[in-house]
Amino acid sequence: MKTLFLFLFFFFAIDSFATESNRVVVAIEKLQYHPLYYIENGEFKGFARDILDQFFQKKNYSVQYKVLPYLRANKELKEKQVDLMFPDNPLWINDKKSGESFIYSKPIISYTDGLFSLKGHRLKEKGDIKVVGTLFGFTVTPLKERVDSGLVQLKEVFDVEKLLELLYLGRVDAVFLNTSVGLFYDREVSKKRQLELLPMVKHVESGYCFSSISRSDLVLELNDFFKRPIRLGDQAEKKK
Repeated sequence: MKTLFLFLFFFFAIDSFATESNRVVVAIEKLQYHPLYYIENGEFKGFARDILDQFFQKKNYSVQYKVLPYLRANKELKEKQVDLMFPDNPLWINDKKSGESFIYSKPIISYTDGLFSLKGHRLKEKGDIKVVGTLFGFTVTPLKERVDSGLVQLKEVFDVEKLLELLYLGRVDAVFLNTSVGLFYDREVSKKRQLELLPMVKHVESGYCFSSISRSDLVLELNDFFKRPIRLGDQAEKKK
């Protein structure tokens, strides 16, 4: 009887350990960023969800997506309340990451950020851009020097629709935004079809990564699984 008890004890202990090791909590940035990723009824959805699910299902992980504002997600990652954070990038809000050993995956999804203005605009060179709208916490990389020197004023908002409204109402000269996201909202949400990328300002080519502090093993698995970054096809462009 004692032998049977010990056998059952160790069996359930091992089973519990295996289950725990297969459980992954991922902090997802709370942002409406259609079609890349967005939150609907508290649930993480979009192109990124489909891509991430492929990995976790293939590797037999039990995943919990925890939707949080970016800075709160960053804090919970530091406190090891979550295993991974997505999306993230080594260049984002570096002053909030000091003193911690963040580990980043290779880019999982590639993206392009650019400056949009309205069709028929009179902007001919960088110097004509005086006021730029952007999402809170985003760095307008192509104009960073001009922003830092006070030549360009920023207007920051917390969601894409409000950001584009600034442009439609003429309160900013341009907005800095992911190109797929900007075109989607302009054509599929507002139906205005007024956006035009500014050619005189270089676009930013980068990628959405996972970050972690405690799960380097998962980061290595992600790097092995995603051999190269996946790009969202410009769905909005196809629907013109």
